[in-house]
Amino acid sequence: MSRFASRVRRAQPVRRVSGLPGAGQGFLLGMYVSSIPNLLALESDLGRQFDGMIRYRDSNMWSNWPESSEVQLANRGGLFRYAFSTRVFNYNAYTQHPSMPPIGWDYINPADSQRYIGFKYSQYLNGSMDPLLDKIFSSLKTAAETYDTTFLFDMGVEMDDNPYVLEGFSHGVITYNNAQPYSNPTMPNPQEYIDYHRYIVNYGKTFNIPNILWGFCPAGWTLSRNATRLGQMYPGDNWVDVIMWDPYNNSGSNWRSFTQIVSPMYNAIDGGLFGSGAINKPRLLGEFGALTGDARRPAWITSIATEAQALPKLRGGLWFSSGTWGAIHGSNGTADERTALRGLMDHPYLNVWKTG
Repeated sequence: MSRFASRVRRAQPVRRVSGLPGAGQGFLLGMYVSSIPNLLALESDLGRQFDGMIRYRDSNMWSNWPESSEVQLANRGGLFRYAFSTRVFNYNAYTQHPSMPPIGWDYINPADSQRYIGFKYSQYLNGSMDPLLDKIFSSLKTAAETYDTTFLFDMGVEMDDNPYVLEGFSHGVITYNNAQPYSNPTMPNPQEYIDYHRYIVNYGKTFNIPNILWGFCPAGWTLSRNATRLGQMYPGDNWVDVIMWDPYNNSGSNWRSFTQIVSPMYNAIDGGLFGSGAINKPRLLGEFGALTGDARRPAWITSIATEAQALPKLRGGLWFSSGTWGAIHGSNGTADERTALRGLMDHPYLNVWKTG
């Protein structure tokens, strides 16, 4: 561990601010690392906790909400995002629960020979998945009442980039495109996604969970491919508290600033992509990052504080420390990058703000 990390750990307090900053009043910086021990190790190295975190969760009745390993994150305040999927992530670990209907789709991807399973939107809409929703929302209500934590719950992540994420597998067999050029812009049906999103939010609202925000998180990079379809997937102002998207600076030959990756969707929302009511809703980057192994990345990280101030409706972002497009923890990042990240966390725009 570096001398720098040791020094700042002693000097800096832990932040436990919940909620989102007010418009133009600050920037919440969160982090995704798939392993909680690795997330905690990164925070230890930085000498500072992130203001938010992401956990990706699937439609598996056996899972606890939060899982025991997540409790140590949920109980410290901040923003805790649950990104919920109709998929079941691990076929080999899935056991049919007596309260759950049969799997809605079961597909072997010829691109990687892996088996993918999950439930259809229609199974949520006909009430078959209510036992799972009961478990999720009753557990989150208990956690929200116990801890000073704001839960952000969104569903069907990056639904506009289907079939890449295999969400809403409701229309029969599709061709998994293995991250190749977008080939099936008609799936899922926008209205079907809207009905699914509204059903879950309406169901969750009956639990009266304190400090919960309902999110909408398309990938956003489909804006240049089919903006009309993306706009048609917005569930409506009554079912969305926070609008998110997932921009990346992921090309060494097309290196882009933080502003350049954020502004296409930011400006499209201002221009009415999701209607006039969405223009002033809080915005958050559900995922973002910059290409690993590029010497320009420390300066790119440092620039975020200044550039974010020119985007006042953007309340924060959740860094995605995974893969070549964002990994920054452990051996996946450099000391200079983590020094820049720590400096970013100490900037007043990220460090001194009030919820609003």
